[in-house]
Amino acid sequence: DHGKETASGDVPIAPDPAVSLLDAAVDWADALSVQDALRQILTHGLALHGATRGAAYLEDGGCYRRVAWTEGAGDSLRIIALAPSEVPDCEPAATVLGSRGGDREWVVPLEDAAGDCVAILRMDESRPGDLAAPAGLHERFRAMAGRAVSAHRSRTDADARIHRLMRVGTALTSLREPDDLLRLIVTEARELARCDGATLYVRSGDDLELAVWQNDTLRKRGQPGERIIARGRRITVGPRSIAGYVASTGQALKLADAYDLPADADYELDRSWDASNDYRTRSLLCVPMVDPMGATIGVMQLINAQRPDGQITTFAADVEHEVECLASQAAVALRNSQLHQRLLDAYLDTILRLSVAAEYRDHDTASHLERMSRYAQVIGRCLALPEERCELLRLAAPMHDIGKLGVPDSVLLKPGKLDTDEWMKMREHTVIGANILQGSDAEVIQLSATIALTHHERWDGTGYPDGLAGEAIPFEGRIVALADAFDCICSTRVYKSGRGFDEALEIVRGDAGTHFDPACVEALVAGLEEIRAIHNAFRSDPNHSLG
Repeated sequence: DHGKETASGDVPIAPDPAVSLLDAAVDWADALSVQDALRQILTHGLALHGATRGAAYLEDGGCYRRVAWTEGAGDSLRIIALAPSEVPDCEPAATVLGSRGGDREWVVPLEDAAGDCVAILRMDESRPGDLAAPAGLHERFRAMAGRAVSAHRSRTDADARIHRLMRVGTALTSLREPDDLLRLIVTEARELARCDGATLYVRSGDDLELAVWQNDTLRKRGQPGERIIARGRRITVGPRSIAGYVASTGQALKLADAYDLPADADYELDRSWDASNDYRTRSLLCVPMVDPMGATIGVMQLINAQRPDGQITTFAADVEHEVECLASQAAVALRNSQLHQRLLDAYLDTILRLSVAAEYRDHDTASHLERMSRYAQVIGRCLALPEERCELLRLAAPMHDIGKLGVPDSVLLKPGKLDTDEWMKMREHTVIGANILQGSDAEVIQLSATIALTHHERWDGTGYPDGLAGEAIPFEGRIVALADAFDCICSTRVYKSGRGFDEALEIVRGDAGTHFDPACVEALVAGLEEIRAIHNAFRSDPNHSLG
């Protein structure tokens, strides 16, 4: 147990053991931290007990952490207190309360107003059977010291928890991806409540759908949650299940033992999961996620609160309040995320429908747009572009060929080889597309215009319309050029047959450094597993509908 000395210089033992406890208590209250308060209390306790050395231990969930102790002996002692970040692991109560090496000790428990032990002083009994101050003074010291420690703990815990809730609230507003948002909610709730596991359900009509599952006990056994509980598991809103009951009533439910429910309870615990995973659900806290309109949009269920030594305990009242506050913040963030996603889906649907107007004239379907835009997103991720930029790329990419609306059908739909004049007409679709999309204030439309203009430029400078080369071609144009070409190689058109996936991969690899940016080709290869999954999921279908 080595920590830094936070006291400055020697701390003399008070010459008068009966020095005013009121004055001392003021000093304890003004201490910067509970560790420093215990350093001062230990100094005073040593004087009262006629002891020359000792240590102070802070209670933490039934165990104790040594946070201050003496160095030296005699009339002057140095009392060392650990900084909060340096407090060592807990010791069992028996170790703290027992004697060491046969030495006789004073063991002084410091209690709060409710009679719960919040700290312990251990001091050597240098004058056995005799105290350095009247017995009544010792009791007053013990009571006042206990209240001081309790006040510091409450203030420190409250400040830390308020800070954490504020930090979490800020983080929740910055996340848009529902999966990331829900995982953060569960992780932070478990940190606040110090519990073993949690589940989060999102309401969908009359059902609750499991969205996030975490359990430390089973994780340590090497049992990932995805294999134990399948995402998408549904529970009906209403009586019988605990989560369903909370969703239907909008009221939090706290249970000391989920197996020992009241006889008249309108809910019950499904023990089948416990049985199949050799687990025992005991304490449980289930809270509704209520949005500003008063609608319950989800339920968070925390399982098995833990003390620092790993023993299961009940969820404290202050924890229940804080988790409810977090659930309220989470409900607002989740509702905003859902609304954002709906707007995004509607926006993408509009873009796809406009783009299909051009693609249908080229006898392809919306499947091509789905594939190539998702390919572009994967390539962007593998190039370490920010996720927000990759999503923007996915939304902008389908507009790459919108300029085909201005190409005559005689050229666009010609099954044979185009002559020189026809080829020049076809090449104009890049400029036409950029002109259609220019002038917008929307970032995604601005990016779409850039992509429409540059997705036929080539790395070696032989592309069109401007013959740009290398890094002079906008980055997103290079990415979409590869994504579009790769999918076109795989696709059957009026003028050609499609190639196989692996053959198309070899073709674009061979064109790295001439047609395509080599870094983009490397990124496509790096994301090949996801690219193949997209290829298989969005196969061409002439009857494919966007509805």
